[in-house]
Amino acid sequence: MKPLLLAALLLFAFPAAAQTPIASPGHPGWTRTTEGCFVWNPNPQAGSTASWSGGCNGSRASGKGVLIWRWSEGTQRLEGESRDGKLTGRILAVYENGNRYDGEMRDSGKSGRGVATFANGNRYDGEYRDDKRHGRGVYTSANGNRYDGEWRDGKPTGSGVFTWTDGNVFDGEWRDGKPNGPGRMAWADGTTYNGIWTNGCFRDGDRRAAVMVGLETCP
Repeated sequence: MKPLLLAALLLFAFPAAAQTPIASPGHPGWTRTTEGCFVWNPNPQAGSTASWSGGCNGSRASGKGVLIWRWSEGTQRLEGESRDGKLTGRILAVYENGNRYDGEMRDSGKSGRGVATFANGNRYDGEYRDDKRHGRGVYTSANGNRYDGEWRDGKPTGSGVFTWTDGNVFDGEWRDGKPNGPGRMAWADGTTYNGIWTNGCFRDGDRRAAVMVGLETCP
């Protein structure tokens, strides 16, 4: 058989493997399931394996099914629909450690609206993009602390309100998880600091305050 013809036949027989990268730790790509179907792996773990209960179209997982990832540290079970090997649409993900995600995915990553609950009692209800909290969302800690506002790349960024269980409240602008810009910090004892914050720090003459950082780190 001529070399060019052989190469063409191999490319046709294994489209997922030939045309796209194989997943490896630190490098997203395709993983072949125990059933012989390829699925997209956005966060490869060393020694991980996958199984898929649904159909296989053109060597890639297709239609409704259950995708189970197994690795040395545990398992992850994802139930929903796969399109061209990538989970898309409403997905229910359950982790062995007790964490859960019920919401939208695109290309096997959280994108859209969803609810994540954690075994430690924390909860996030809001928007995602590229597998990170992004958009509007509410994060509630098990101890009762609550942030309601905007997120970007997984961190509070934009307008938001953080309420502590002891009654303290910060209402203002955030960047990378810290107050940055106009904001008002109101302590439960009635003390308030209203003005411009920089990386969690506030100063107005001799009046100083800090939120999400230690006061000793502020200028």
